[in-house]
Amino acid sequence: MVRAGPPGHRLMVGRLLAYWARHRAARLRASPPLATPEVKAAPLTGLQGWIATDPYPAYESALLCADSLRQQAATALAAGIDLAFAQQNLQQLIERAPSAVIDRMLFAEVLLVQGQSERGCAALREVADNPGRIGARAAVVLAEQAYCAGHFVQAAQYIGRAARDASDSMACQIMLGRICDIQGLHAKALEHFRLAVAAQPTVVVTRVYVATALICMGELAAGLTEWVEAETRGGLYRFEAACPVWDGQPLEDARLLILTHSGFGDVIQFIRFARHLRARAPRARLSVLVRPALASLMRASGLFEAVHSGQVDSQDADWQITQTHLPLVLGLQMRDLQGFSSYLQAPAPLAQAAASWLPSREPGCLRVGLRWAGAPGPFDAKRSVPLALLKSWFDIPGVQWVGLAEDRASAGAAAHEFGVLDVSAHLGDFCATAALMGQLDLIISVDTSCAHLAGALNLPTWLIAPPDADWRWGRTGPATPWYGSVRVFRHPPGADLDWPVVVREIEAALRSRLALPG
Repeated sequence: MVRAGPPGHRLMVGRLLAYWARHRAARLRASPPLATPEVKAAPLTGLQGWIATDPYPAYESALLCADSLRQQAATALAAGIDLAFAQQNLQQLIERAPSAVIDRMLFAEVLLVQGQSERGCAALREVADNPGRIGARAAVVLAEQAYCAGHFVQAAQYIGRAARDASDSMACQIMLGRICDIQGLHAKALEHFRLAVAAQPTVVVTRVYVATALICMGELAAGLTEWVEAETRGGLYRFEAACPVWDGQPLEDARLLILTHSGFGDVIQFIRFARHLRARAPRARLSVLVRPALASLMRASGLFEAVHSGQVDSQDADWQITQTHLPLVLGLQMRDLQGFSSYLQAPAPLAQAAASWLPSREPGCLRVGLRWAGAPGPFDAKRSVPLALLKSWFDIPGVQWVGLAEDRASAGAAAHEFGVLDVSAHLGDFCATAALMGQLDLIISVDTSCAHLAGALNLPTWLIAPPDADWRWGRTGPATPWYGSVRVFRHPPGADLDWPVVVREIEAALRSRLALPG
């Protein structure tokens, strides 16, 4: 049975796209219900398993087990349990032997896992000054912390230090690739991502780095080939015997189930290819499996005979295929993305109802929807804009601001502090948000599913891109090959996070649209 799965974790190529689940050890019965591919990291099983799959410059087993307190602490860290106990053990070891670098490194990692990032990074900085692989491990982790905060110059310094002693580390190569990417060295970035695959071939997530790098360079088929390899190795097609993977043969009136995965925005982006399939196989009976928040929107698209948000029995489909595999089987190229038009829509009754959610406006007033933050996460600093930084926007005359935040607390705060209209009570799912967007003149959004939805609706949209703009938004210029109605506002190339620069540029563009003095 296919079950609608949880959101994927973003990859660290701008955002973490998906950590693919590994094959389960137990074989399931021959004709089971299909299960939705879960896109999450597999839990570590024991200290040796942790060491074997560790993407960082690895600890040596003998050194971890040389002291019973250290071994207990490392085992707790590997399992993600009893971390307070592990911290106590490590504090004892550090008091006993302050110069033992391994204990201070483990201590720093325990702090980070517990959310004590400031103390953890302070401990890491002390360790990173030491030569050898443990010092390199600390430097890689510090580079990741700096990168997620938008401090790219600092991240480059840390990863340069790490590369001296641990260039064979998967995490080191990924970070080197990310730094090259933001510096505009995209071919070099791809080399590093390929080296990350070579460092740990069984870790499928590295192939998605390669895939997205290729797609961003315009090589859609090559990128999707890597992506599908990651999906296959990661176990997304767990029940091929019960429901084969579609290989492109004529469907006629067969039933094809499209499996979706990753974040909401990724699903919205890739579901466009169902329209290509529908044009080629008009008699095929298409169905799609999505999480509940997307179900109404998929039904309203008119692309599918059935939309599932819970479970699908394997006997309800003749074929299955993932959202990312579909365009590869169809033989599509980047040029096939052109000819932009909307491929999603809100039902007419809901679109009409959305008009009642909004107050009347004066003639000539511009109604602008605003999404200033995404879901909280480790990369939130370089994706979400603090609302206070947008204060000057709210003083622009002739603009009615409408909040596109479904979170009641966030929307309420924006309404109270800056007069942004709060309609969060109506935004129960993406279909409702789509209906509201149809009543707006312009949508301004950070890089979140809201921007994808606006692009899929082909509505005028300004994207507030993070400094390491995600692969789908392209590397330079105001356009993206994926959405014709989206204008991308970017940081200067290679610059650290600096929201005020982008905020001022968007304000100038907004004033220009309203023919107001700058």
